[in-house]
Amino acid sequence: MPGRNRPLSNQQGGDTIKTIKIDLPKNLERIEIFPLADLHLGDENCDYNHFVTLVDYIRETPNAYCILGGDMMDTAVRQSIGDSYTATMSPMEQLQQCVSLFGEIKDKILCILPGNHEQRVYRQDGIDTTQMMAVQLGLAD
Repeated sequence: MPGRNRPLSNQQGGDTIKTIKIDLPKNLERIEIFPLADLHLGDENCDYNHFVTLVDYIRETPNAYCILGGDMMDTAVRQSIGDSYTATMSPMEQLQQCVSLFGEIKDKILCILPGNHEQRVYRQDGIDTTQMMAVQLGLAD
């Protein structure tokens, strides 16, 4: 099980970059890293079953890990570009479903990054759905 420890701060160009070191098991000869992004959970065109298949593979494969790369939730609201009227679930339901899906592999998630949909919600309403998901998964750092 990967360990999360030692946040490091690096100064580069005046901006602070926070690095989280992940300790992987030493007995792994190789690892598979799956970049998972653009699930758009809540959009009527979401291919949820495809992501379930990937999560199942990652959970069952000892050397498989993933990076959640953004737009996991569609989070369409009335003011956004997305169509909130065709959404299959509310943004809160999307968050809960993502936590349920990725909770099965939370020890195999190397990092979680926001996408433009999550950033749009944060800019408009000050709600950081990426942080909320990370906290609920126990991956807040």
